[in-house]
Amino acid sequence: PRVGRSSTLRIQGSRAILARDPWIRRVELRPTLGGTLVVRVEESTPVFALEEGGGVCADGRVLPPRGEIDLSGLPRLRAPRREGRADLTGAATEMVRHLCAALDRTPWTWPSGLGSVVLQEGGDVLLTTGRGVEVVLGPEGWDRRLSALAAALPLLRPGPGDRLDLRFERQVILAPAPRLRGGG
Repeated sequence: PRVGRSSTLRIQGSRAILARDPWIRRVELRPTLGGTLVVRVEESTPVFALEEGGGVCADGRVLPPRGEIDLSGLPRLRAPRREGRADLTGAATEMVRHLCAALDRTPWTWPSGLGSVVLQEGGDVLLTTGRGVEVVLGPEGWDRRLSALAAALPLLRPGPGDRLDLRFERQVILAPAPRLRGGG
């Protein structure tokens, strides 16, 4: 069978329908000789799970919840809110992109070493490691700060609830978590 104009329009329409699904990053439909249609789909891969469900890709795109996809092993992301939902538009999307790129370029192990990320209104980022250590990053220079984090963690050996503040040049501030005293 020949592929004619109506077949081409149906293929383009099918491609457009599939491309609307945010979980599909790229779709290719190609007819071959013999009447076979080859469909190639590249899925979107979330790197963060949103608190209200769904996920976020490294490029900042939000993926809606899908019941059959388990995101429980991913670091949690909390973004500034608008109308009761995470607002991942504009500046927040750029923050996610830059943070993911910086995390990829540093020697620190992620996402396994990362428990959660909070994007704060003023541009600061609060990370919580998988061991419960809070890390405050300033609004810029994340490559340097994450490299400092990778070097500081084994030396300082912070514990759960401790806070490392990396917002300042050439210094890491460790604020130990309040410890309960025994006895009484």
